[in-house]
Amino acid sequence: MIDMIDAFLEHLEIGPLQQDIPELLEAIGDHADTILTRMPYGDELKGLATSAGADIAKVILFNLGYDEQTQKAV
Repeated sequence: MIDMIDAFLEHLEIGPLQQDIPELLEAIGDHADTILTRMPYGDELKGLATSAGADIAKVILFNLGYDEQTQKAV
């Protein structure tokens, strides 16, 4: 899972967000608890990150990208 998230973030880094990824992850990490309380599956994401030993900010960002693609498919 961690490798999949890192691959996703590498894909973002070749696009227009290239320079902003570290700053974006820092901002997400600083506000992770607030963000997670507003997400439909926030508790699940937190548990997933904890059990996998993944950075919660990366998991949140990955999930936002996943949700965006899911919404486009509907």
